[in-house]
Amino acid sequence: MVLRHAATLLSLQILQGGCTCGERSTPPVVVEVEIAPTLLLELKQSVTCADRGAGGRLVAGTSSGQILLVRRRGDPAASLQSEPVRAGPVTHVELSDDGRRLLSVHGEVVALWDLDRGELLRRVQGPQPVTAALLLPGGEAALFGTSQGHVLRWDGTSPRAAIGLPDRARRSNRNHRQGATRAHTGGTQPRSDTACDFEGESGDGRQTVRRSRARPIRGFACGGTQVPRARMRLPAKKRCPYGAYVEPDEGPVACLYPVTQLVLLGRGRVLRACRTGEAALIELATRRLSFLSPGHLGTLTPVGDDLLLLGRADGKLRLYDLSQRKVVRELAPAGAPSVSASDKTLIAAVQGTRLRLWHRDHPQAVGEARLPGEAVWLELGPVRARGGGPSARDTRLAAVLLKDGRLLEYRLKVSRVAR
Repeated sequence: MVLRHAATLLSLQILQGGCTCGERSTPPVVVEVEIAPTLLLELKQSVTCADRGAGGRLVAGTSSGQILLVRRRGDPAASLQSEPVRAGPVTHVELSDDGRRLLSVHGEVVALWDLDRGELLRRVQGPQPVTAALLLPGGEAALFGTSQGHVLRWDGTSPRAAIGLPDRARRSNRNHRQGATRAHTGGTQPRSDTACDFEGESGDGRQTVRRSRARPIRGFACGGTQVPRARMRLPAKKRCPYGAYVEPDEGPVACLYPVTQLVLLGRGRVLRACRTGEAALIELATRRLSFLSPGHLGTLTPVGDDLLLLGRADGKLRLYDLSQRKVVRELAPAGAPSVSASDKTLIAAVQGTRLRLWHRDHPQAVGEARLPGEAVWLELGPVRARGGGPSARDTRLAAVLLKDGRLLEYRLKVSRVAR
């Protein structure tokens, strides 16, 4: 049952502070956030990730390995499967544009679901944990990255076309090419011809085993580093504090670093981020690669078509211009975001239990609200225009899913500041 609270609004004082050179001292907008949000849903389970698609369809992964599905707003949540695909938490769920397909990640397992029938279509399992995943436009293929830095493409409609995960780095490559043509930033890369076995399962429970070819996207993996001689005296688990210690069949031992995020930009480009802070763009049609060096990253969020919000692990929030290949603005107050979202102009991030909002053209936060718990998912809803002119107000919706399973909706009133 949807519970609606009184929509009491709090006009938030604009946070004042120093601006970088060339920044306007007056923010372009003021954002008012209601104190008492609308409680849309209570899942009553510990939630780890979520996504919402067409028609208000919501999926959420839980710490117990279940996938919960809410088909329409106001419907009760139902489990998508009778038993977890794999023991342990669901780490990623993503809906297709039409809401009919679902990509999920459970440790080393990547699965594709048909939500109309509530069936598991296919799944692949590899020897490494999957640390990032992305469902490509059309909902029939996916990219996923691993804890050892591999990025692979998988056609989820056919087990014959499934792409496996290589279980070891095979060679050392010290040719560090610079600029847009550089293949990678590290010294250890997987061979592109390594084969690996995977199992594919149909939704009705019949099992089909296929020999699939391991074909990581060449040059798109996260680079590795050689292990310093001094660290070889330490136990194997401590030799690579931020990566995986690997003993390849050929070449020196190495530290391999996980893929932390895969982000779709528009419909034709994918951004890959590594634990090292290095990021790369790939054009899906041409496989052309270009590389960025935005520094140590925590989260990446597109802001329109030209900017990225860099939520750094050290707490700094920066806007990175993709065309200029440089940071153009630092946002305040600082703080590492757990989740973030944006539309073309407004940026939202949760820092601790604070929901803060920024305008892309101003460095200081223009609004904030205190959340009643830890957030695992955040979404900014559509704009509903209310009049024109310099005093016009827009209403937007911020949906926040808390770790305890409560889905809250905050009404945001955006007032443009007259100049």
